[in-house]
Amino acid sequence: MKIRSLFAAVAVIVSSSAAIAAPVSFDLDVYATVPSSTALDVWDPTGWSASKSEMVYERGPKTFKPVKGPLEIKGGVGSVEAYLTFAPQLLDGSKSIDMNVTVGTVALAVGAGAAVEVVSASDAVAGVRRELSITAAAAPTGGYLVGNYEGPVHMVFDTKAP
Repeated sequence: MKIRSLFAAVAVIVSSSAAIAAPVSFDLDVYATVPSSTALDVWDPTGWSASKSEMVYERGPKTFKPVKGPLEIKGGVGSVEAYLTFAPQLLDGSKSIDMNVTVGTVALAVGAGAAVEVVSASDAVAGVRRELSITAAAAPTGGYLVGNYEGPVHMVFDTKAP
């Protein structure tokens, strides 16, 4: 009986020392940015743009639902202009669907020379929220061609000094 108790005590001691784990270090890099009050700042306040957005095809009317989301726009020295760096298209091999892009109610065009004001100077100082909307161009005669399309939309925002 004493031997059995001794073995039980040794087993408890061995198992409790095995349960004590070595320390584990955990490192985390943290960063923060405080933007200048006079710098142009454009951001997505809700995180909607962090992942790929689906332009949903509606079978009934045979159209696409727009991709929409809010943008916060702030500029400290003048109005804010925007333009597209290239024509936005959804592509599937040689097939394409043109897209239209608006910020607020203003349609964007391609190229710096075609930049349009999307926020006035007075609104830019305080900062405003504008809806970004991406829509498919009207369907060609015969409708959209069957396919799995995708494509980027690249915009440039810039402050126009007064």
